[in-house]
Amino acid sequence: QRYGVMKIHHELNLELQPLQRRCSPRRISRLMKELDIHSVTVNKWKAASASKTKVEQRPNLFKQDFSTTGLNQKWTADMTYI
Repeated sequence: QRYGVMKIHHELNLELQPLQRRCSPRRISRLMKELDIHSVTVNKWKAASASKTKVEQRPNLFKQDFSTTGLNQKWTADMTYI
């Protein structure tokens, strides 16, 4: 799981409760910094602001001709993974 300071604080205090001991979040934060331990943060997905702009017409550099007179005459391949 992705534990941060507050989750560690809660779990640690549950374990220390029978011993009648406590640990503050500030101490946990300091120890995590010293040991270079940090929680994994994931940003929420946000739509790109480019969707608000107009699509710019670009020249056809390859002179591609996709017009056909029937079915299965021309095929294309997706080369974006290269």
